[in-house]
Amino acid sequence: MNKITDRKQPSKLPKLIIRAQNSEEELEYLWYVLSKIPFYKENGYSYEIPKDKEFEEVARISPNFKSVDKQRLRKYFLENIYNAEFFNAGLRALENVRCDIESCMKRFVEFNHLWNFKLLPKYEITLTKYGPGGNYDVKTGKIVMMTRVDGTFKRPSPGHTPVHEMVHIGIEENIVQKYNLSHWEKESLVDLICFLSFKKELPNYHTQDRGDKRLIPYINEIALKNLPKAIEEYTTRLPR
Repeated sequence: MNKITDRKQPSKLPKLIIRAQNSEEELEYLWYVLSKIPFYKENGYSYEIPKDKEFEEVARISPNFKSVDKQRLRKYFLENIYNAEFFNAGLRALENVRCDIESCMKRFVEFNHLWNFKLLPKYEITLTKYGPGGNYDVKTGKIVMMTRVDGTFKRPSPGHTPVHEMVHIGIEENIVQKYNLSHWEKESLVDLICFLSFKKELPNYHTQDRGDKRLIPYINEIALKNLPKAIEEYTTRLPR
């Protein structure tokens, strides 16, 4: 049985930073995306890379980059592809839902008090042009989120992906890793938490079709008061 940590509820909400990735960050993230292409294909994710023959060739040979001249491509990317103005519409769209995202953080504080949801002092949303939609860093709270030039995102609302990734951060160590959840169990759990917890802040939240449906009977609003207990029951009935 998971013991719930008795801790004082934090009095302040985390700080929320919204910005575009600079050119060096964007290039580093692009290499990460290119290296993950086999994983994206295996799991049915669509993704964005530069519509450019140089990087399309790199994508074709992923993840075997030994023959790639990264220094030459770095210079090419910085001079010909990166454009800071690309992110302006996406930044405006995210700022328009800042209050909704911060409202979701209040529930994070509650989860932190109830069952040790990982709550960081700061979350940094950085916009990218590339990837499958969103990515997160458990240690730093940095969330990389794909946008388009018109300010739209992979999900229908700008606030959906940031909150989805924040929930990933909150449960990665003490739920996902502890109970050895698979990739699609993890994704389904995050979707269920978002769908059940943020109906007002994230209306029409879309759950992923490939999520593991076996979790659904175990996760409801009551279960969210002690999520480790619910996942322990789930994994007991479905051993790893």
